[in-house]
Amino acid sequence: MPPAEEQSRKKLRLVEPRHELKGNAPRGFERLVRACTAADGGHKAALFAATTLTRRALQQCLPPSLAGAYLSELETVVQWARSGGNLKAVNAARSRTFESLPEAQAKTLTALGRLLALEGAQRATPLDEHADRVMHRYVARSVYHAVACVLLCCDGVLDPRKLVDVPGDVAGSIAYRNVALGPARSDTLRQRAIDSAAWESAELAMGEGHEQSALTLQLFHEYLGVHWKNHVDAQRVYLEQFLDWAFASK
Repeated sequence: MPPAEEQSRKKLRLVEPRHELKGNAPRGFERLVRACTAADGGHKAALFAATTLTRRALQQCLPPSLAGAYLSELETVVQWARSGGNLKAVNAARSRTFESLPEAQAKTLTALGRLLALEGAQRATPLDEHADRVMHRYVARSVYHAVACVLLCCDGVLDPRKLVDVPGDVAGSIAYRNVALGPARSDTLRQRAIDSAAWESAELAMGEGHEQSALTLQLFHEYLGVHWKNHVDAQRVYLEQFLDWAFASK
């Protein structure tokens, strides 16, 4: 083998699976997370970023009376990153967070019900009962993903790669909240689904064989799906701008 070729081959480096970028987060952040080791500077920087994003999700997706407790649990991760502190405290915070998640969803839905009752909204479409259930489901999903970010941050203390999923869960949680309290509650969108289903079943060949009520549900969920995709994409861009500022992508 010629000396030049032999020298070139010696410069090759193997890429470990943990270093392979999956595209789950902005490149600079994901590269840092996959390359760092526990308790080094990169790991601590990633924890600070992940907890910052998680704080945003908690404050937007949970009632203040519930968000405060999870913000306190999140602070144990921040303290560990600052001082390499108490791992037992992090594990305890994770356990409390995991155990309290069903109750957090239930209490958030209760708070939402009280707010809607104060508004005294009058429902006037055949779709209202189903649409209200969808709204409640989206709110519960929002809480789930926001609280899951706390769990990921706790897990990220021992396994930095867990932090890669935080931006996606933050974006998802806020998107579910926005759609639940916006489009899913909209009388106009509900009526539009009803009117479109009536037109489609009467005028389009593809509507044949489908009951109008089934088409109404299908169209309603299609509309919500578009709104959710738009919201989650917007949140991802917003979060990516922060992470690109904090961790260069190039």
